[in-house]
Amino acid sequence: ILNEDYLMMWFRRPEFDRICWLHTDGSVRGGITWDDICRLELPIPPIENQLEIVNSYKAITERIALKQKINDNLAA
Repeated sequence: ILNEDYLMMWFRRPEFDRICWLHTDGSVRGGITWDDICRLELPIPPIENQLEIVNSYKAITERIALKQKINDNLAA
């Protein structure tokens, strides 16, 4: 079972960009085919772990956004 938020988090990682770049066709735009993406191996932990990771990530990003708003208010 794969959680869609976990998969999206994986796709957004800079490391995933690097992995895709290594599988590109060598063109200037660095095209990667759907077949190439399907052949990539991703670590898929049990669904409980995926949900735990997603919830932790969301909590951290929400705290960062809140701190940024506080900083912006202080600067104003």
